[in-house]
Amino acid sequence: MKITERFVAAFFGDVIDAKVKAQVNERMPAASASESLEEEGYRRLTGDSTRALPGMSQDRMIQIAYWLWKTNPLGNWIIEIMTSFVVGEGFRIEADNDTVKEVLNKFWGHPLNNLNIYLEKHVRELGIYGEQCWPKFVGDYTGTVALGYVDPANIKTVVTDPENCKMIIGVVTRGVNFTDGRKYKTVLHPDAEEFLSPSARSWRDNCQYACYFSAINNVTNDPRGTSDLFVVADWLDAYEQFLYDYADKWPLLNTFVWDMLVEGGTPATIAEQVKTFTKKSGSVFGHNEKVKVEPSTPDLKSIDAAEGAKLFRNHILGNKSLPEHWYGGGGDVNRATAVEMGTPTMKILSSRQKLVIFIVCSVLDDVLREADAHGMLKGVAKDARGYKLITPELSSKDITKFSTAIQALTTSLVSAEVNNWIDRDSAVKIFAFCLSMIGYELDVDTIGTALDDEEMKKAYQDYLQDYLKTRQPKEGKPADE
Repeated sequence: MKITERFVAAFFGDVIDAKVKAQVNERMPAASASESLEEEGYRRLTGDSTRALPGMSQDRMIQIAYWLWKTNPLGNWIIEIMTSFVVGEGFRIEADNDTVKEVLNKFWGHPLNNLNIYLEKHVRELGIYGEQCWPKFVGDYTGTVALGYVDPANIKTVVTDPENCKMIIGVVTRGVNFTDGRKYKTVLHPDAEEFLSPSARSWRDNCQYACYFSAINNVTNDPRGTSDLFVVADWLDAYEQFLYDYADKWPLLNTFVWDMLVEGGTPATIAEQVKTFTKKSGSVFGHNEKVKVEPSTPDLKSIDAAEGAKLFRNHILGNKSLPEHWYGGGGDVNRATAVEMGTPTMKILSSRQKLVIFIVCSVLDDVLREADAHGMLKGVAKDARGYKLITPELSSKDITKFSTAIQALTTSLVSAEVNNWIDRDSAVKIFAFCLSMIGYELDVDTIGTALDDEEMKKAYQDYLQDYLKTRQPKEGKPADE
C-alpha cells in the first residue's frame, strides 16, 4: 500500500463511508470503465478488441491530437495544409447595402473577434480538436456581437433535443468537483427554434448564456466532433518512431573497420602488423603478399528505409486524400498524374471549405438579426440585407487550356446557331456555363434582353455572318490558318 493510502486509511477511514464512496463511483463511471494509455501501454490495433484508443474519452483524444499537431511533423503538416487551403488569403465580405456592410465589417474587425487573424486559428483548431464553441456576447445598445472561446477540453456535454438528436440545443462546460459549469444554449435559426420539443425549450429557458457550436468528423447521433488526426494517431506515432529507429541505426551503417589478414601469422606477428598499421588518410602501409587489408562494413540485412518510410507515409496521407508528392518531394510524379492525383484532395478541401463557409455565414446571419433587433438596420429592406462571403480559390485554373476550349466552343456554337441546330438562348447559356469554369459569372438574362432589341439583333446576325466568313478556308490553306 502506498504511503498516501496508509495515511488516509489511518486518519480518515471512518469519514469516507459507503455513502461517499457510492457518490464518487457514481460521478466517475468512466474511471472504472476505461483505463488510460499510460496504464495499458502500447498495443496493436488488431491484437486487442479492448484497445484504449478507439474507446478513449473525448479528453484523451483532444490531448493526443494537440500533442501530435505540436510535436509530430507529419501530423502538423496535415492540419496546416488543410487550414492553408481552406482559409488561404482569408475571407472577406461584400454587400450591396452600405449599412449591412458596415454592420458586418464592424463585427469582423471587432477587437475581440478580429477574424482576419482568428478565423485561421479557429479553422486550425477545428481540425485539431474536431469542434469549436464560441460564447456569444451582445452589446446592450448597439447589438454588436463579440465572440469568446471555450477550450474543447472544458466541454463536458453537448446537449441535443431529446426528441430530435439532429438539433444541438446546448453546451455544458466543466465546473469544479465534478459539477456542471456554465450552460450555453446554442444559437439556432428562428425557423429551427419553432420545431424544438417542449423539454428542449425548457432546458434552454434555464440557460443564461448563448454560444455558437460546430463539429466535424461526426455522425448525426454523435454531437461531439472528432479530430482530423484521430484516425491516424497511431500511424503518425509509428511513422515517427520508424524514423527515430533508422536515425539510431544510421551511425552503425555508416561505420567500418579494417580487416587485416596475415597468412600464417602468429599472434605476436599479427599484433606487430596492427601496431605498425597507420589509419590516417593518405598514409602509406607497406606489406608483402601475405598481408591483406580491406575495409569491412556491417551488413544488418535491414529493409530499405526509403521504402519503409514511403509505406507508412502513404498509409497516413491516403486516409486524408493527400498526394504523396505534396509532402517532401516529387517522386516519380509528372504534371499529368499530379493533376489527376489532386482531384480527390480538392474534393475533400472543398467539402471542408463549404462547412467553414456555413459556420461563418450562420454567425453573420445572427449578427444581422441582433443588429436588426437593436434598431441598427432601420430603413434597410429585408431583401436588401444580403451579403456575399468571398473565399479563396482552392486551386489555380489553367486559363490557357480554358481559353483554347472556349474559343473552339464559340466557333461551334456560332455554326450551330447559323444552321439552326441550336437556338440563341441555349447558345448563350452554354457559353455562360463555360465562362463560369474560370470564375466569371455571365448574366444570361441581361444578354437575352439586349439581344431582343431589333438593332442589336441585326448587328448580332451581321456579326455571325462576318465571323463565319473569316473562318472560311483560304486558297491553298487549311481553315485553321
